[in-house]
Amino acid sequence: MGEIKSALELALEKTQDIKSNKAHLEAQDINKEGRRMATRYLSNPDNEENDIRKQLDAQKDEAKMKMLKQGVLDALMANLVLPQNREFADWMGVLTKAFGLAVKDRKKVDSLFKQLEGFFIQYLDNREKIQKSLEAQFAPRLKQKEEQLSKQMGSKVKINPSQDPEFINFLKGNLGQLEEQYRKALDEAKLELKKLAEA
Repeated sequence: MGEIKSALELALEKTQDIKSNKAHLEAQDINKEGRRMATRYLSNPDNEENDIRKQLDAQKDEAKMKMLKQGVLDALMANLVLPQNREFADWMGVLTKAFGLAVKDRKKVDSLFKQLEGFFIQYLDNREKIQKSLEAQFAPRLKQKEEQLSKQMGSKVKINPSQDPEFINFLKGNLGQLEEQYRKALDEAKLELKKLAEA
């Protein structure tokens, strides 16, 4: 037979749950504020009001400062992704500076981001090589489709590989494997950044 609890015991248990939920909600709110700090900085890094380091240093409560910092880092990590084109350098500069403001050892952050920049260039180079290789490999198939469509339409038809659904699926599958490999390496770099932030 189960234990019978008094009304007082039940009320005390519920009160305890409410207290822990309140603390959890407060921690979430502080984390969200940290995320907003990072977002404001990333949106306008030249505005001194958005300086992450100044805002963290202004926080006198050590526990709250750590939660704010975690929110900042969460937002910055979410913005550290594989680039889609070669225009990523400016964005990397902003992210490097943002991480440098959130982490005490800025030299290590700068060094890690230099490595990431080379890593991203290598990723984009490999991506372009794969795409060109697949286009060459798929060219006979596209030529065959063009000839069939030309016969049907009665005029010459040219198909761009980026408009062919079969090629797009073929490309996505191959690029997906590449992205997975690079994403794993990027996750390792993020772990390194997290260690720097905790130091």
